[in-house]
Amino acid sequence: MALFSAVANQTMDCQLTIQQIKSASVFPEMVSAHGKHTLYWDLQYWEFFQRFLLELSYLLENSAYGDRFTERVLAICYDYLSLKLLHIPELAYCIQVNRERKFSAQDKTVAAASLGTLELIGSNYESGVYYSRFLVFYHEFFHLYYKLNPTAKVEDSKRLNKLAELYCGGDWLTDLANDEMSSLLMEGFQTLLHSEPDKLLEEASCDYRALIETISMQRKLTNKDQIFAHELQEIHDAFHMNQTFLSYLTNISSCWEILYKTYQRVDSYEELLQRSQPYFDKAAHMAIIRNSIIPDFLDKLNIKKYDMPSYISILDKPYIKAAIHKVGDQMVDLDFMLYAIEESIRLSRLPHYDPFELKNIVLRNAGYRTAAE
Repeated sequence: MALFSAVANQTMDCQLTIQQIKSASVFPEMVSAHGKHTLYWDLQYWEFFQRFLLELSYLLENSAYGDRFTERVLAICYDYLSLKLLHIPELAYCIQVNRERKFSAQDKTVAAASLGTLELIGSNYESGVYYSRFLVFYHEFFHLYYKLNPTAKVEDSKRLNKLAELYCGGDWLTDLANDEMSSLLMEGFQTLLHSEPDKLLEEASCDYRALIETISMQRKLTNKDQIFAHELQEIHDAFHMNQTFLSYLTNISSCWEILYKTYQRVDSYEELLQRSQPYFDKAAHMAIIRNSIIPDFLDKLNIKKYDMPSYISILDKPYIKAAIHKVGDQMVDLDFMLYAIEESIRLSRLPHYDPFELKNIVLRNAGYRTAAE
């Protein structure tokens, strides 16, 4: 944390305070008020991410671990959803109850002893956690940086647009010729290319800055003129893993909230699908941009900039992609989503329903102390 504070204070003339908390927001967040800036470093997100990375490390070591991986990562997604949807207490409670029914044997926290004794070839877990912390810090820091330096935001947006034009006009895209996702990827990349300096392009710029600053920081920490190829690969692997994990969680959360709100405004299943589908498509499109377009784009840039050997993400292994997609598919299964939503609405209509009491139950079950305690 001291290193992050030093980086912030050297980069711009402001005081940044970093506080470690455990919240239901489930992601580090930058807050500014009265000229003071605080980064709330959410330990809950890192607990979930470490659990995901642990399971991913096991799967990388043994492709037969796929079913176990799916079950354990589904449990993480349930835990995440029950907190992110806490503003809809009855739905958060129903998700938590169903999590216990399906995965009651799954630990909700990662035992420190288990993480401390983890020994894996290539140390995917350790490097993933280490570099992801830098990447997330820089991403959030540059949101603040752009807020205080709007000219820099415009300049970075223009720079990213120009790099995107080079990317689209180069011969790198031949690699996508036989990829069934190629048309979807290019559609998403064109969205990025033609975006104005809005939220989407700011996110892309923060991702871009996070990656290059993490590489620069690693060079400074090791006091080297050049960064080694294996270090570049580890940083890119961490970037892909964090982007994938976060984009899946946010996409899943968006779909659940959209379906819940839409369900209460329609009269038929057909109308529900008709109204929800555009939002589902948009959420999926954003996930593709953050999870595939931007990482692939930045991979290509650094291959060129650092003369990096051709890079292939560890997440592109077919059995890894299949296992992760299976998790996403099960978490947005319409039958289950509708069942949970209908149960939650029924619960909210009971005479003794108390949203505050239900919210406290969800928090206590998740290991949080409530206001009453």
